[in-house]
Amino acid sequence: MKRAENNLEKYRKDIAKCVRCGACSTACPSFLADRRESRSPRGRMALIESVLDGRLRVSDVYKDRLATCTGCLACEAACASGVPFSVIIQAAKEQAVRETGAGVIARLVSATLKRPALMRSLTWLAPVALHYSGESIKGQGAGLEKQVQSSEFRVQSKGREGKRQKGRVAFFPGCAVSYFQPDIGEAVVTVLEALGYEVVIPEELQCCGRPYLSLGDRDAAVELARKNADVLSSLDAEVIVTACASCGLTFKREYPELFAASGGKAVQVL
Repeated sequence: MKRAENNLEKYRKDIAKCVRCGACSTACPSFLADRRESRSPRGRMALIESVLDGRLRVSDVYKDRLATCTGCLACEAACASGVPFSVIIQAAKEQAVRETGAGVIARLVSATLKRPALMRSLTWLAPVALHYSGESIKGQGAGLEKQVQSSEFRVQSKGREGKRQKGRVAFFPGCAVSYFQPDIGEAVVTVLEALGYEVVIPEELQCCGRPYLSLGDRDAAVELARKNADVLSSLDAEVIVTACASCGLTFKREYPELFAASGGKAVQVL
């Protein structure tokens, strides 16, 4: 517990920057959903500060309030004091996991993400969990899998036909596109090819790691970041393109910090 407290302690000054003005609440989707103060950014800062001071314990309710943060960063854009809400909440999640361990749901999600076959078998849950229509997940996750297997060969065939290409692009589909909405991945590849780019989708790509960060499992996120960086850096690609906002945010915002924290060399992600 001492280690967890010390890791969160370094954010005490940042937490103190929150003057509880409420400007963040007007932009926070989790607060606006039910108007519970404990689900507002300033409410979360008050809870985290109370845990840090020992006035509250790490409870299931506390972990729920951290988990319901969507990570959209709207609060940081609205905050005049410059409070780094997302960084503090992430540190609090990791502290909570170290103190109480991962919950049953967290362990289930983690196990599922590590098994692509299991992910594919659960695609029927997408309409319920993500409010998509049946047509939105046509092929039950098989569409992009076929695209992954064929896209590089098809693009290379175009090159052999003598077509001039503007450049080589690495496409990172991410879990949602790979397993739930392959039609989005197919559309991205179609557009990029129509614009004259060669598109490569390495089969070795892993989850970007965002779900593990959300669960407070930084070590697993670091491992995935390293694997993806190794695969992508081995390609002779000019840029990395993703159709997933969460993956893009993780690449640009989280990966440099994950590499630095693990003692590795930072990788620039475009």
